[in-house]
Formats: sequence, structure tokens, C-alpha cells
Amino acid sequence: MHHKVIIVGAGPVGLLLANLLGSKNIETLILEKELIRNPWSRAIGITPPSLEILRSLNLAHLFINNGIIGRAAIFFGSTVRLGTLKIKKIPSKFPFVLSVSQAITEKILESNLKKYSCITLLRGYKVSDIKLSSKGYVIECYNIQELKEITYSSEFICACDGEKSIIRKKVNIPFIGYYFKPTFIMGDYFDKSFFKRDAVLWFTNKGSIESFPLPNKKRRWIIQTSKFIKTPKEGFLEKIILKRTGICLNEKDKISQNSFGVQKFLADLYWKEKVFLCGDAAHTMPPIGGQGMNTGFADAEFLAYIISTYLHNPKLDLKFLANKYDYYRKIAAKSATLRANFGMQVGTARNSLISLIRSTILIIFLHLPISRLIVPYFTMLNIPYNQLYKVLQKDNIVNSALVEKKD
Repeated sequence: MHHKVIIVGAGPVGLLLANLLGSKNIETLILEKELIRNPWSRAIGITPPSLEILRSLNLAHLFINNGIIGRAAIFFGSTVRLGTLKIKKIPSKFPFVLSVSQAITEKILESNLKKYSCITLLRGYKVSDIKLSSKGYVIECYNIQELKEITYSSEFICACDGEKSIIRKKVNIPFIGYYFKPTFIMGDYFDKSFFKRDAVLWFTNKGSIESFPLPNKKRRWIIQTSKFIKTPKEGFLEKIILKRTGICLNEKDKISQNSFGVQKFLADLYWKEKVFLCGDAAHTMPPIGGQGMNTGFADAEFLAYIISTYLHNPKLDLKFLANKYDYYRKIAAKSATLRANFGMQVGTARNSLISLIRSTILIIFLHLPISRLIVPYFTMLNIPYNQLYKVLQKDNIVNSALVEKKD
């Protein structure tokens, strides 16, 4: 069966891209290897620019109703409270960061696909190869439930299949970067703290602790570890949190737990022929402030525009359009990665002298009007080209692509 677009991967970015293509009536097939959505929360922060994208699909209100509106972050040093950063008076219809679990994000986006008859989602289909054909591409995949090979063809392929993207590997696009030394353990708990809707961060000389509110009276806690611990001993997470923050958590209140490392990678190209990379398949970065998923959402907005514009007007120069996608989205990814790297390096430094300097600087920043300058960094409002309209204000892509084609 032939489709205009095949999206590989039904995570948040792939599902958002499918919704955006569906809203433009582009026949699209989504192939996802997992039979069911992952029930555990991973990425949780949705920033104002991403809420603007969701608003274009009339989904922002639904996300807000299912999330926690965060307007403040409290900072602690090794021994004292350093101050509070409040999110206010920012140039957005959504002056906050929304905390909502990835499981809910995927549920809302997947449910919304039912609006579009042109969109088909298949779960339990593991992609194994892609090949060029006279009609575009043939995707070979394995139906996990029926235990058989099956093929689909499409004009475009969008790789939204994460950092280990099979599509990126098959088209031989280099993924350049490295892993960071700090590692982490994350746990979600039923929340019995007094922090309510506030995010809380401890930057201590023993390592960082971060805590974020979740819907349904839950809270996420993340601890920095000196080495990767795949399976921590019972009570380890609670012990470290108590030692660094003085807060006692009950292991019986823990819902889930997992360990993870941090990496920084960027695809050498975001496209090849009619294959496009989007989200983590194109870039990975430290998860500080939810930069990765939100950068992926902006990728999806731009990519949906490029593909739909070309399909509605094949006279346009696709190579020119693709190069624009590569150019602008790389600028955004590099900016987001740079600040995520900086935030992680500053927050995870454990040297006592550096810790003292860090606390002193934070006290100064958080208690002066200059703190307003930090807010756009937390909300991703000053990421270059964080929304499509900002690109189109600067660059008349469609007219330029038409001229390039004529030339």
C-alpha cells in the first residue's frame, strides 16, 4: 500500500508530526514497534512555544487541563535556600511551563489522530530496512503479532524513531557527539511534600537533586550519581535525597524508577533525498528543562510545513526546502543544546569551591531584577526560530523555492 508520508516512531514528536500532517490532509502512515504506549512518564515539561504549536491544533487547553501549571522554581545550595525564580510577564499567551507526563502527552496526541481519516497508526511493526523504488521508498518491517514480514511504500519518510534511529542508520547519516560523565536516577512518587506546583532544585557539593510536580498528586525526583547504577539497591534513591536535601521520602510512595546517562549528538544532515530526521533522531541533548522534546516539537512543525507545501505544489524545489529545514532547525538545536549543556555542567559540578561560587552567583541573580533575563532561558522563548512563523517572517521560503526551481 502506498502513502504520501510514512512516519517511523509514535513518540511525542512522531505523533505531533502526524497530527500536523493530518490537519493539512496529507495521507500518512505511522509505524511503531511497541504494541502499547509506555505507561511511565519521561519527558514532562512543555514550554510556551510548544503550547503555541499545540494551540494551532486546538489541543493546548486539553494539555493544560491534564497538566500542572508551573510558575516558579526554588533553588537551594548545599545548606541554604538561594531564592526563587518566578515566571511572569513573558511575551506569550502561555506564561508558564506545563508539567505533564509523556504518557499523557502521547495519549492526547494519539487520540486526536482519530479526527483525521488520512492518518493510520500501526503498532507492533518493527522497521528493518528502507529501499528506493520508482514511487519513492519501500519500507520493510516485521509484524510482531502476526509474525510476518510486510512492506509499505511512500513518497516521504520521516524518522521520529529516537536516538538509535534505524532510518538514520540505513541512509548513512552520521550522528556526531559524545556521552557526558554525570549519570542520574529518576523516581516518580506520590507527592507528600509541601512544594505543591513549584519545581525545586538543589545544587550541592555532593551532587544535584531536581524535583518537579506531576499531575494526579505525583512528583518526580532526579538524583545525580557518580557512576551509572542500572539497578540501585532498595532505598538508595530515598537515602541520597535525604542526605542532600533533608527530605524524607517513603519508598512505598514510589511509582517507578529508572537510571539514565546524558548525551549530546547532532545529525550531520537532517535529510537525504526524501528522508527527513525529526526529534531525537536528529539531535539529543541533556534533559535540562525539557529542551529535547520541545525542540523536537518545533522540528515537527517546520517539517510538516515543508512536506505539505511541497505536496500541494510539486513545482517547488524540494532540495531548497529541505536545506531550509536543515539550516533553521540546526540553529535551534545547537542553541538548545548549548544551554542544556551549560545548565548541566553548572548544576552537576561537585567541587566545593565551584559550589560556593555557584551559590553566590545564584543568590545575586535571584534577588535582583536581572533575574527576569533568566526566565526566557527556562521557558525556551529565546531559542532562535523556536516557531515556524519566526522563520517565515524572516525568510520567504516558498517564493524562494519557486525561483530556485525555475533557475
